Amino acid sequence: MTDVSNAASLMGRKSVEARKNKWGKKEFVRKMRAWGKLGGRPRKTAKEKQ
Repeated sequence: MTDVSNAASLMGRKSVEARKNKWGKKEFVRKMRAWGKLGGRPRKTAKEKQ
């Protein structure tokens, strides 16, 4: 990997760690899935469809 790739990778990991600390693990996973960043979107509930 190049130096730029390593720096970007490190920044991404630190960003994820900071978000997990701020939101908590469950909320982090919920938000990231809702935003389409983690493995697939959850199904919409009846409340969200309105």
